[in-house]
Amino acid sequence: MQPGLGNTTAFSDGALTSNEDFPRDQSGVFQTNFAQVSETTVLTDGESTWTAGDRKLLITEKLPAGPRKFTLSHTTVANSASYRLSTRAQDVWTFRSDPSSNSGAPLIDPLLTASGLDAFGHVGTAPVTVSVSARSRLSSRAGAVTVTGIAWSADDGAHWTDLPVTAGTKAGTATARLTAPATTPWVSLRVTAADALGNTVTRTLTRAFGGPAAAPEGHTGALAISDVDITDPPLVVTGNQELTADYTVTDPSGTAAADLVLYQGSYDRPTGMLTEPSRPVCTPLSATAQRCTATLSKYDPLRLGAANAGTWHLAVVADSTTGPERPDPVGHGRRHRALTSHLTHRPRP
Repeated sequence: MQPGLGNTTAFSDGALTSNEDFPRDQSGVFQTNFAQVSETTVLTDGESTWTAGDRKLLITEKLPAGPRKFTLSHTTVANSASYRLSTRAQDVWTFRSDPSSNSGAPLIDPLLTASGLDAFGHVGTAPVTVSVSARSRLSSRAGAVTVTGIAWSADDGAHWTDLPVTAGTKAGTATARLTAPATTPWVSLRVTAADALGNTVTRTLTRAFGGPAAAPEGHTGALAISDVDITDPPLVVTGNQELTADYTVTDPSGTAAADLVLYQGSYDRPTGMLTEPSRPVCTPLSATAQRCTATLSKYDPLRLGAANAGTWHLAVVADSTTGPERPDPVGHGRRHRALTSHLTHRPRP
């Protein structure tokens, strides 16, 4: 999952409007189709800063005419128990432009691919080729685009390792080889590129793909998930039915998002998954705790057949009010196998 090409950031009547897209996969399916996603857009010109929050256009006032340097960042954060890859995607552009130009901003779009991913988006211990193709939205007017760096991280971007970059035969293309250690659960990627006019981009994909190791529970801060309960187990697939799960989330700073998913197999390589796109209903228990109820409703018997019979597990993901979508995350919790249930398949009469 990563932002696509040709999004919309442009000057009109001296003001800049930015409407960058959410990440999507290679087939064009947007991340928002199956994950809770928050968005932040920030523009600065060294003197002023303009910020737009979730699903809002960024629109500045009319700016003085004449070339000036801008920095634009667009960040999306996916937080859902059913979503484990590309949990954070960020583009940071620096560019020089004249607000009176009434034209698109000279942004660079880099696209990343990785070889050797399995059906679950993971790699083994064999070397992986990371390929980058970058192009300017100004096309030939910006001159040649050069990929200036490719780096990877095994700890969600806390530390980065630069990779040797091999330039491709076409302008704006490059590759790098990466071997993920056997202990790596997630691989984050960062790529930088520049055009001949000096405009630059840094794209960072947190957890771009999975590594050889199994996903850890994942926990930061003092956030806790407890008292998880599923009503009416075991599940019997004979038609549509509902399953309700209750759980308590606590954090000293208060709690925000709290999502869940029912899965079969392992958490990072599931053989079956059931999730509800709507947010759970949460009732405050105190200033620091809330009790949440989520309903996975109307299972389609065509989706759940005899092959899905067996053990299923519940995973819960929760954040504090200053969770990972914020600049300074305080609390985040992810519990796999928070509860286990058994699904029985009975053919229709």
